[in-house]
Amino acid sequence: MRYWWSCLWLWSCCAFGQSIFTGKVTDAQNTAVAKANITLYLPKSTAILAFAITDKSGKYTIAIPSNADSLVLKVYGLGYAAQQRTVANKSQEINFSVDVQEIALKEVVIKQKPILRIGDTLTYSVNAFKNQSDRAIGDVIRRLPGIEMHPNGTILYQGKPINKYYIEGLDLLSGRYSLANENLPAESVSQVEIIERHQPIRILDSLVFSENAALNIRLKNKITATGTARLGVGAAPLLWDANVSPMFFSKTEQMIASYQANNIGQNAAQQVKILTIEDVLNGFEKNESKKSWVGVVPLAPPNFSDTRWLQNNVHLATVNFLKKLPKNYEMRANVNFLNDGQQQTGNTRTVNYTPTDTVLFEEQKRNRLFFSALDATITVEKNTPTKYFTNQTLLKGQWDSQMGALLLNNQPVDQRQRSPFYLFSNHLKDIFKIKRQLLTFQSFVSLQSTPQSLVVTPGPFVGVFNGGRTFDALEQQVALRGFFTHQMVSLNKEMGRGFSIMPQIGFQTEHQRLQSQIGRNLTKERVGGEFENNLSWQKIHYYVKWQTQYQNQKWRVMLQTPVHFYDFKVQDAPLQREENLQQLTFEPRLEVSYEFNPVLKLSGGLHRHNTFGGIDQLFYGYLLRNFRTLERRNAPLPNNVATEQTLNLSYQNPVISMFGYVFYAKSQTKNNLLYDTRLNANGTTESFALASANTTHSDMLMANVGKYFQALKTSINLDYELTLSDNPQLLNGIKVAIKTKSVVYGWRLSGKISHWLDWEYRYKKMSFENAINDRTNAPSSQQTHQLNVGVYPSKNFYLGFKNEFYVNRLTEQSSQAIFSDVVLRYTLPKHRIDFETVCNNLWNTDRLVTASVNSFYYVESTYQLRPLQIIQRVRFSF
Repeated sequence: MRYWWSCLWLWSCCAFGQSIFTGKVTDAQNTAVAKANITLYLPKSTAILAFAITDKSGKYTIAIPSNADSLVLKVYGLGYAAQQRTVANKSQEINFSVDVQEIALKEVVIKQKPILRIGDTLTYSVNAFKNQSDRAIGDVIRRLPGIEMHPNGTILYQGKPINKYYIEGLDLLSGRYSLANENLPAESVSQVEIIERHQPIRILDSLVFSENAALNIRLKNKITATGTARLGVGAAPLLWDANVSPMFFSKTEQMIASYQANNIGQNAAQQVKILTIEDVLNGFEKNESKKSWVGVVPLAPPNFSDTRWLQNNVHLATVNFLKKLPKNYEMRANVNFLNDGQQQTGNTRTVNYTPTDTVLFEEQKRNRLFFSALDATITVEKNTPTKYFTNQTLLKGQWDSQMGALLLNNQPVDQRQRSPFYLFSNHLKDIFKIKRQLLTFQSFVSLQSTPQSLVVTPGPFVGVFNGGRTFDALEQQVALRGFFTHQMVSLNKEMGRGFSIMPQIGFQTEHQRLQSQIGRNLTKERVGGEFENNLSWQKIHYYVKWQTQYQNQKWRVMLQTPVHFYDFKVQDAPLQREENLQQLTFEPRLEVSYEFNPVLKLSGGLHRHNTFGGIDQLFYGYLLRNFRTLERRNAPLPNNVATEQTLNLSYQNPVISMFGYVFYAKSQTKNNLLYDTRLNANGTTESFALASANTTHSDMLMANVGKYFQALKTSINLDYELTLSDNPQLLNGIKVAIKTKSVVYGWRLSGKISHWLDWEYRYKKMSFENAINDRTNAPSSQQTHQLNVGVYPSKNFYLGFKNEFYVNRLTEQSSQAIFSDVVLRYTLPKHRIDFETVCNNLWNTDRLVTASVNSFYYVESTYQLRPLQIIQRVRFSF
């Protein structure tokens, strides 16, 4: 019943009274005046309450929720005399006849607006936000109001990830847009566009709406041959940094190629990771991910820059090419090769909380990680208002391995892991018209293989494997092979008056085989029995969906009423275990949005869905996941039912360059399994799953607001995030309630004081705490201060100071660290060449301690940092 109340509350919040003004603007000859500005004010006020722009017919519509008795309606445009009228605050039609006005000026100074809205497109002027020190377009994008960029490169607009990244309207990179952000010269870009509510498939543009935006890069020239090249050498020890990234863009062809190599801590592999989630947003499930069964216990990646701690030796080569073909087809090829060696050195101090005690252990880690991958994607696509077709073929191979030398409570442990991965997949999607309906067909097929192994010396879990006596080594071997397919057919029909329907039918199949065994001592003596898996997994999923949509100028409503049928068959013949599960589910989804006016929108949703565990959550024999975790999921298949409620209020006003949103999500999940973690005194854990109904809860609140002050050339951004969770669990056989709380907030300020000085200050604080039953454990917090200052003594000189200050308050101690970098750059503008000297970690800070809190444990990690290093670079743009 409470879900209906939530729905009614959401609709009632949208039901504010408002006045709607419509009309037409013409000149003295009764000719329509297009692109005239219409604004609404309160009497005796200059603050704009609402605005609109006339269309090509001279017509406008402007709405305002206000209790004032009267309003001032003003029309103005370039070359026309302004007019304004005081009108009653009620819905009405008001037409204007404007007079042509000649403008005679001795001197004309045109100031381009930093942000301009036309329809659903926001246009940011790159020159308005670009600093003299910016080299790549990503340096500019991360400062744009309303846009956030995560450390991994993901771009969000109003708190939601973008669904496409275009360059001149073409999707060259297939979601790997960090490559462009980090290498496309900012000087080659004129504008950055945000296309709100972007539907990537043009034939569905007016039928299936989207709540996510796309980003489009506008270049200065129609045909652009550009790119960057960088070569650097340095010391402490011998350092190198190389990057050659040529690019070409025209109406019919686009290309970005890059070769990068460095050992200075820059993680080049991030540039070829897919950051868009188009298939997730469209609700079409694909399986192309690698499952990690075994591994070396890592140092958790810290929440500060890779260049501070990452010891690497990386080589990256990538070629991305797009060509337009006859009949509106496009061919796109994306090929990537990566070879990366990384070294992690540091210490961890882990406190495991139990209902009656705490278990403390310390580890000294020295890990060596090797990543080698080759993938090639070929895509053929046609995307027009009358036809959509795409076929994407992916071939991928990974040859990863890890080695770890560790001291656990001063006892040496050696770990060696290998985890190759092979994948072939093909995804076809075809949408075409049949009379007045659209028919969609989708087909996905993939084959994958994942053989993995882990050797731990000396052998762990002596009480389990050798009667309490030490032994030489333990080896875990795992092999997983899988075949996946997903087929879907849907019909889309516009019913008129803003309604459209889309019935859909589809099925998925999964066939997987998991084989594993454990060998003891260097002779690999087979342990057998319950320490082996020979699991056959089959999943068949049928579904029928009915989607109804309604939209007008203010409302957007989407209702999905899907029915799913799941059929699982799991068998391990040697262990004489099997499970057969057949279940029919109903998983409705409701999404509603309402636009009060062009700058304020409220949206919300209700969703109920079932999730079932995968093969990595159901295996009857033991698996050695790492040297301290022995795991068996000898229980029924996980079967969870989640109910989620969301509410989002967004504000975007490009006239005053102000953006913001508040987002709230609440979820409740009913689970059929309870997980039992047995904590041993030496830090090892044994994990089991037991059949026991339980419920978990979580709440999340996010808020963000940003504004650009054009007169001061200053931007300000504030953000806040609160996460609460409540999860039941078994610890050492005792049922406990585990509550966690995370609070993250901060701000970003940046500006230009004059042509010779710009600055940026960022602050972020994260605090964590957890409680087991009624016992609240000691909280921890981490603060980060960043101050960057750019000084330009002359047109060709740049002196940059980058400073970071970390204050980490841990449970039993505090840790502080300061970093300073200095950049000296001399530019030859005519040849577009930079000569650059960089000094990183000026104070030679050698370690930093951070903390992380999870459901029942607390970890302090001490990282060995990169020392002071000096690099001399030469960089030029093509």
